[in-house]
Amino acid sequence: MPSAGSWTLTLDGTPIATNSFQLGAGASTSINTSGLFGVLELTASGGGIPSPVTGSATCPTPTPTPTPVPPDIAINASCTLGAVGSFIITNNGGAMPSAGSWTLTLDGTPIATNTFQLAAGASTSINTSGLFGVLELTASGGGIPSPVTGSATCPTPTPTPTPVPPDIAINASCTLDGTGSFVITNNGGAMPSAGSWTMTLDGTPIATNTFQLAAGASTSINTSGIFGVLELTASGGGIPSPVTGSATCPTPTPTPTATNTPAAAPAVAPAGAPLRATAVPAPPRREIRQAPARMGARTLATGIACVASVGITPADTTFSGVALVAPAAGSYDLLLLDGPCGSSDAAILAIDAPGDAAGLEVSPPIPASGRVGLFLFVLALAATGWFLVRASRG
Repeated sequence: MPSAGSWTLTLDGTPIATNSFQLGAGASTSINTSGLFGVLELTASGGGIPSPVTGSATCPTPTPTPTPVPPDIAINASCTLGAVGSFIITNNGGAMPSAGSWTLTLDGTPIATNTFQLAAGASTSINTSGLFGVLELTASGGGIPSPVTGSATCPTPTPTPTPVPPDIAINASCTLDGTGSFVITNNGGAMPSAGSWTMTLDGTPIATNTFQLAAGASTSINTSGIFGVLELTASGGGIPSPVTGSATCPTPTPTPTATNTPAAAPAVAPAGAPLRATAVPAPPRREIRQAPARMGARTLATGIACVASVGITPADTTFSGVALVAPAAGSYDLLLLDGPCGSSDAAILAIDAPGDAAGLEVSPPIPASGRVGLFLFVLALAATGWFLVRASRG
């Protein structure tokens, strides 16, 4: 080169350097760059060079080496009431550069372990079944910055209690006036649904209804004026088998209408003959019973007459020295004459026997003094009657 020439260096068309150079025949020179990325172009001119000469080279922008993102591990732990445990390990960060490991413990005791390696965004699951207590899963290694733990409690299931069935009892009663009472009591567990009761009278259904009782509760069904065999049956509502209670309401005995029957006239025996008196049909004055003789007397007029009540048996019985013979046991009212009641010389004048019983045979016969006393007694009664009639007319 007869004189110095020059070169100019551009980067993507922008001059970044220039200098002069002069080369002898066959000589060369170098221009070096470093850290420049893009299209580098070098142009030489002048120094006798007939025309500018250009050379270019592209320095590609290097791909930057990314900073490694560490794994970001999360563990989602859960357990159902049926002791089904689920542990999901998810990597929310960069890929694990190597395998890590997980360990599962139950109430602090290791029960399982294994390795795993997750790419970014990947996950894996560990499941359990039939394990009760605190389950804890810990993941570590494989580029995980620090161990990660997830835990879940699998509660011991509460045993399902065996339901107690209802225990139904029926207390039935009925009074003489036809008032019935039926009390249904539940001595067992609560009835899970409504049951029903049906009442029958002499086997014929007359009423039905539903009922539902809690444990220990009761309900009442009452009747009035119904006579016969009442039966109440409860069933359904969880009752193991039908329960029945019954009561009899007896038909009341009608009260007999009282009738006034004229008293029988005293029977007077002839002298020397025994006295036989037949009872008139009338309600009994004493209860008929098979019992030893008993007697008691109430004085009406000393020495004239009194009424004595004596209980006798079919056997011979002595009353005031007089032998009494009756075909039926019972109590009899006796009209006595001559002497105080119970004296040995009293005579039996008339007899009022219970019901239709046969008469009472008396011996010995009434003495003559008894007949005189009877005459005077009847005469006194007649005089009293005449006096009363005259007084009413006057």
